[in-house]
Amino acid sequence: MQQTKTLPIVLLLCKDPSKNHFFKRNFKEIYYIMEAEDCESALDWIKVTPIDLIFLDFYSLDLPLVNFCIHVRAILKEKKTPIFLISQIIQKSFIAEALKAGVSDFIHEPLDALEVHERISVQLHSSPTNRKIHKVRSKLKPLSSIPQNTDLFFNRTLMGDKALKTIIETKKAIHPLSLFMVQIDHFVNLEKELGPLAILELISQVETILRSHLRPHDFLVTEGPATHLILLPKTSQRAAKIMAEDIRRDISSTTIKTANTEILITASIGVIAFEKEPSESGKSFEQFELCLERVKTSLCQAQKKGNAVITTKVPS
Repeated sequence: MQQTKTLPIVLLLCKDPSKNHFFKRNFKEIYYIMEAEDCESALDWIKVTPIDLIFLDFYSLDLPLVNFCIHVRAILKEKKTPIFLISQIIQKSFIAEALKAGVSDFIHEPLDALEVHERISVQLHSSPTNRKIHKVRSKLKPLSSIPQNTDLFFNRTLMGDKALKTIIETKKAIHPLSLFMVQIDHFVNLEKELGPLAILELISQVETILRSHLRPHDFLVTEGPATHLILLPKTSQRAAKIMAEDIRRDISSTTIKTANTEILITASIGVIAFEKEPSESGKSFEQFELCLERVKTSLCQAQKKGNAVITTKVPS
């Protein structure tokens, strides 16, 4: 372990070979990566090794997340070692529980090297670090365009750093920007009728339909079990509404097949277009928050008017 004298030590609790390979391929030059396949061995490493960063794959944990984090924080005591959780779950209740347990930030799949670098950068620029970590800071570009406020985590988690960067770049170029919020109609009733396994199959098939309509520069993010956000850079209000109509028809006409049944569903879609140039690029974050509020309002209006109805609202 001669290398650990100069490189920060990363503990990776993960039993997924592809994820382990991702970290080794992208970070072996700037971190010393220690691997653990279960919680017990990870805790053993933390007890005897000065760990600088911890990455947890949620699906590799063999203990409840909260219990494991409590054990980690008890061992670390006053040391504020950042803990990153790799997970596809972004419900606010889950996020709040994880943060309370001691998780510092989330990494969403599919894994992206640039996003992981940026997430680490945010943590390293807001926490006390040792000399080894300080040397790495120069290799990590901070997200200086994102303000540090109490709503930062939830909104960055919602759309992801790459999406927010795209918004900023789009606004700098004075290009139009549109946002969809798609929600499966009568989801609560469907969940009761179909059961948890079948509802997961349904959600997966709806996501497949949505992804089939995306262009290379678009973003799809799951906000909740029945709700998806789609970010459309360089897309006008008129073009966005046409795309939304295509998605609505596709969902309505597709037979969703689960292990036990076949079903037809509908979805309501809220659409907004954001076409005005911001007064300054540094306010893109706040403007995006406004977009989220308005697209939710647009979705609510669509649902009130009936299933599969689309409304369009342009921020003033």
